[in-house]
Amino acid sequence: KPKTTVMFEGALHQPVFKELKVQNPSNKTISYCVSVVGEDHASFSVQPSTLNISANSHALIKVRFSSCWLHPCNAALMLVSRRTGVACGSTLVFSLQSLVNDIFPISTVQVESAVYKLLKFPLSVTNPLSNGGTFKIALVESKGLKEGLKSRKKPQNTTTSDTTIGSFDVTKAAVPTNSPSSFWCSETTVELAPGGTANLELEFLPLSPGPRNCALLFSCPAVGEFLQNIEGMGLYPEPLNLSKNKDIRLKSPVDRLRQDILGSGSSNVIRYRCDPEKELEGALEIPAENPQRVEALIETAQHRMSETEIRRRKLTGTLASASVACLEQVTKEPNKTEDTGHFHVHCNSKHFVFPERISCHPVNGAKLPFTFQADGQGFYPAKVVLVNSGDIRVYELEVTCTPSTTQAEILFSAPTMQSVVQEIPIINETQHDWNLSAVIQGDAYLGPPTMLAKSSSTSLYPLMFKPLYQGEIEGELTLTNVANGTVHKFKLSGTGLKPLPQETVTLRCHARQKSSHTVYVHNPSERRKTFQAYTDLDCIVGLHEISIEGGISVPYEITAYPIKQGIYKGVFSFESIKGSVSGRESTSSNATETHSVWYSVEIIVDPPPPEKTVDLFCEAKKALTLELSISNPTDKEVVFDVACEGEGVSGPPTVSVGPKTEACYEILYKPTFIGKSAGKVVFVSEELGEFWYELKLNAEKPRPVSLPQMSAELGKSETTLIPVRNDLPESCLVHITLSNTSHFVLHSQRKVSVPGNGKVDLEVTFLPSSLGTGDNHTCHIEFSSPQLGEWSYTLKGQGIRPTVMDPVNISCSLGQVTQTLLPFKNPLDHPITVSCKLLERNKVERKVVPTDELFELLVGEELITVAERGVLELPFTFRPLNMAQAAAYIVVEVVQEGCEVDGVKWQFPVKGTPVFNVSKGYQLPVISCKTKERKESFMEIVLDTNSTKPTQTVKYTEAAISERPTELKKGWTKKESEQEFTFSLDETNLLTLQHCSTSHIHLPGLTLITFTLVFAPGKPVKKTVNLTVDSAEGGRWVFPFTIHSTPADPDDNIVIRASGLHKDSVVGIRLNSLDSSSIPYEAYLEKGSDPDFRVYPSSGQLLPLGTEGTLICVAYKPTLYGKTHNAKLIVQTPTNQWSYVVQGQSPAFSVPVGVTTTPGRVPRPSPGVKKNFIRQNMRVLAQKTP
Repeated sequence: KPKTTVMFEGALHQPVFKELKVQNPSNKTISYCVSVVGEDHASFSVQPSTLNISANSHALIKVRFSSCWLHPCNAALMLVSRRTGVACGSTLVFSLQSLVNDIFPISTVQVESAVYKLLKFPLSVTNPLSNGGTFKIALVESKGLKEGLKSRKKPQNTTTSDTTIGSFDVTKAAVPTNSPSSFWCSETTVELAPGGTANLELEFLPLSPGPRNCALLFSCPAVGEFLQNIEGMGLYPEPLNLSKNKDIRLKSPVDRLRQDILGSGSSNVIRYRCDPEKELEGALEIPAENPQRVEALIETAQHRMSETEIRRRKLTGTLASASVACLEQVTKEPNKTEDTGHFHVHCNSKHFVFPERISCHPVNGAKLPFTFQADGQGFYPAKVVLVNSGDIRVYELEVTCTPSTTQAEILFSAPTMQSVVQEIPIINETQHDWNLSAVIQGDAYLGPPTMLAKSSSTSLYPLMFKPLYQGEIEGELTLTNVANGTVHKFKLSGTGLKPLPQETVTLRCHARQKSSHTVYVHNPSERRKTFQAYTDLDCIVGLHEISIEGGISVPYEITAYPIKQGIYKGVFSFESIKGSVSGRESTSSNATETHSVWYSVEIIVDPPPPEKTVDLFCEAKKALTLELSISNPTDKEVVFDVACEGEGVSGPPTVSVGPKTEACYEILYKPTFIGKSAGKVVFVSEELGEFWYELKLNAEKPRPVSLPQMSAELGKSETTLIPVRNDLPESCLVHITLSNTSHFVLHSQRKVSVPGNGKVDLEVTFLPSSLGTGDNHTCHIEFSSPQLGEWSYTLKGQGIRPTVMDPVNISCSLGQVTQTLLPFKNPLDHPITVSCKLLERNKVERKVVPTDELFELLVGEELITVAERGVLELPFTFRPLNMAQAAAYIVVEVVQEGCEVDGVKWQFPVKGTPVFNVSKGYQLPVISCKTKERKESFMEIVLDTNSTKPTQTVKYTEAAISERPTELKKGWTKKESEQEFTFSLDETNLLTLQHCSTSHIHLPGLTLITFTLVFAPGKPVKKTVNLTVDSAEGGRWVFPFTIHSTPADPDDNIVIRASGLHKDSVVGIRLNSLDSSSIPYEAYLEKGSDPDFRVYPSSGQLLPLGTEGTLICVAYKPTLYGKTHNAKLIVQTPTNQWSYVVQGQSPAFSVPVGVTTTPGRVPRPSPGVKKNFIRQNMRVLAQKTP
């Protein structure tokens, strides 16, 4: 018997997980084999397959359920004990049951179609299951859309006017519950491979407006089931044609012409014409039967017929008869809540007024009266919808409002002497051709005198407008039908615009030179006229007037004389003078007409030849001036604009010259680059025009600039700064080359970027190798840049005799001996022989005497040879005897007769510092606090400044850290000491040391120094820190102590709510560094955190204080329900640490709303003879009776 029943509830194809807890109350370990058995065991999986439960403990079994069918699944979870020694448990059985409470479609397809119109569309179906097979197709249709699908998007081409007519919105219409199915599929099964795709053809035929939903259920007993969803929308039906209303259509050709320009050409549109000042009244003849609906019912009924019925009706010719539609009507529910003999009327135009409701006779139909009132002339379309519970109809109306007495007007505009053609459409809807005659009034209008308008088509009459003069030109076109005498008049209004240029004249010449061109001027009139010439260019000259006979062209010469270079554009026009007509008087208006002809002129002026050519020679980076003489022959002052061209050429922008005098113009030539180039100086004035001088520029290589001489001792160096300036606004790259790199060292890269309008100082160090100056102490430094050019410097150095070299420092514990090396480098270019000795300074006599008491040079008195540029390492020892600094000299002297450096000495000062370290039994003081707290304590050190070598006893030396100053021992007294000490710590990030007092303890003769020590740790730390004390006499004491900070409380708690199994839920925090600079950080999860968490990025830079901070994210991806996961996030920098407690929670549970009913498999009783319980009971009683 099962221990319990485990219920799995979830959606189709969605996995559901459960955990079973198995308890072992015995004192021995029990092992089980775990398996799932039963008819539907394939839908369940279990982990682990083998379970070992320790004594008095429990274990968890994970069960996963994922159903591919809608029916409930049943199975049994069996735990069969395996014997391990003498321990053996009983077999455990758990009943596993499932319930599919929701279905999600694999995809949703949206379709739209007009009511009563059949739409065939393909549907691509993909098998989401892991196995393939033959699937049965079942269509389940529901009226309206699901709650979660009502906010579907409309197609991009759908607007409000497409779905709403009046107060009726087709997308919100309710679909009748008794409406037949709108979707149909001819296929009943489909073969699908695993993950395969098949195409089905579906039909959508809505019999009513509004939304509906269709679910396609694909089912295979051996594989599974899945759902495909289709959303359908029934839109307005197509407009109907009213044959009884043909007498109200437009009749005359003019009306048809206007209708073709303004209205639609659809044959289902009911058209009217009326005067805009009057009200139009009419009525539509509505038939009793809707032909669109009948055809749709026939199509729907055929889907319900069997194949035998369809073949029978095809043989008898009754497949599309009215009786088929009646079959569809019989299938509807008998009780109806609304009378189908009445229609509700909706219209989308405010100019039409219809009744809200009309009655329709089942045989004679109905009349739909309306009134129409226009706002003015124009075209007014409208749509009318008739709706009841079983029918919907759409009618389109168009009304054209034009006054009966108004002529059609055609507007033209064209430049003078140019033509434009307007084709006028003539619509002939009759069955006969029309012969039309045309009469045109107006001088500028032309067209054929006759035309043939073909029957049942549209013909075009070409009308040309070609004005001969500027201004308004009126006219009239009259078209007469020769057969019936119908006359149509069109008013013509044209405007003659400014004429286009006859020609574009292009002239090319040099400044202050003449150039001519001949044009031909035409007189378009029939009489002789006088034309006057005009131009907007000052450099063009020609005759002021010219007389031309009517209808001919005469030549005219245009002369250009520009005084400045450039491109000049303008016009040259000829206009006739009014009243200049000669010859016979004309009765027309030609005598007052004004004709004009104009030309577009473009003059390309090249510079004139140079006045003079001047050669200029100058070194790069140097300057040269040139004076040019300019004369003014006019009687007034002339101001010249000056343009200087060429590399390094500059000068004033203007120069003024008095009347009939001369002036000097000064040019500055300052080249940057070496080489030859060309330049010029151009002088331009309005009075004298343009002239210029040609310059041949020659920039020569500049001579080097000598810098001040540098001096340095042998073995030492001297550094100087060389400025590199950039006067340009943009930065420049400068290349540097040194000719002597063995004695001169450049402390920068060989390519240096110099900022715009700035400078860079280059450090050059001189290293002498001999005494005095010489060629080896000379260096040429060359600079080159693509923007700044080339220049160079000459740098010379002098070597002098050495004096005292840099000191050598050495330290040693009191009473100990230490050894070190003094490196001596030979600065010369040749080998030298030297002698070495040690001299200690006698502080009393203030002179240098030989001694070997504190220092000892471990080199004999023999001479030593040092190679050129070689290094000699001199070993020496230091043994301090007291806490005072010792000083000495190591002297290296050249011993080489006949050499210029014979007797040269290098003196190296040696300073020895004695160090007093604490004894091995010294107990380290400790200062401790919690991280991110501040601890302030007193630190006291006692030292003996009179300590000598270890053969004598050190009186007292110790260090202590306490909350307050300690009291002196009994009998000790202290007073302020005048001794000077310096103090330092080897850890300054966590500690702050401040000196308080220095005292002298009288009885033992010790020194007491008191400090204030502040410990402010930013993260947990434990380390040893050294306090170093240096006396003015040169002694040094080192006092070690320990700093220790314990972990701080977490900075914050982070709770992450999971969004689902195997899904990341991310929470981020932002952190800044504690100062104005960025600092590196490392982020990680503390050891022991659950593996469902991860942190990223694990390292990077914390942004400075005051910025938005660096984002650090923690991701939580659970794998099980019902368990709370924990972790600890650590973010640390070199000086600080932050910690956060992270908790991951399962997704919030929400109570399901409603349960979807799903078809289930009901067990069928096995066939056989029914049991007769009455007969069986009678037999039992007969046996018991004595």
